[in-house]
Amino acid sequence: YNNRAAVWLTIAISENNDSIKKTYLQKARMATDRAINLFKGWIDKFGNEPEDMIYKMVYGYYNHDSSIYKDLDIHKIIDKRVEDMLIAQLETPRRLSVAYTNLGTICRHSEDYESAMLNNKKALELWPDNLTAKNNINILLGRPLEERSTLDKLFPEDKDSE
Repeated sequence: YNNRAAVWLTIAISENNDSIKKTYLQKARMATDRAINLFKGWIDKFGNEPEDMIYKMVYGYYNHDSSIYKDLDIHKIIDKRVEDMLIAQLETPRRLSVAYTNLGTICRHSEDYESAMLNNKKALELWPDNLTAKNNINILLGRPLEERSTLDKLFPEDKDSE
C-alpha cells in the first residue's frame, strides 16, 4: 500500500488540474491509511514479542501432520518464518514511518500544513533517519533541503544493524 500511495502521490504532484489532483490525493490517502492500519496492527501484534514467543506462534500455525509438508523440512520452514518476523520487527517501523511521510506529503499538497507537520514528526519518531520526512518539515518551515552524502548513498546503513 505504501507503493500504491507513492504512485498516486507522484501523479497528483505532477497534475495541473486541481480537481484531478484532488482525486489522486484521495486515492493516495486511501492507500496510505490502509498501509498505516496494516503496519500498526502488525506492530501491535508482533512488534515487541521475543523470539521464543514468535517461535511458539509460528510453530502453532503449521499443521505438522498435513500432507503438504510430507517431503519438506517443517522445522526449516518454521525457522525461516521466525527469522523473517524478527527482521520485520526492525523493518516494519520504518515502513510505518514511510506511510506517515506519505500522509504528511498528502496533507501538505492538500494545504493542511498542521497535519503535514504532525505526520512528518510521527515519521521521524519511528525512524529518525527518514530524510524525506526531515525534508518535508524543512519545506514546511521554509528551510533548505538536506542531502545524503555520497558515502551514505554508496554505503547505506545496514538495516539489520539496529
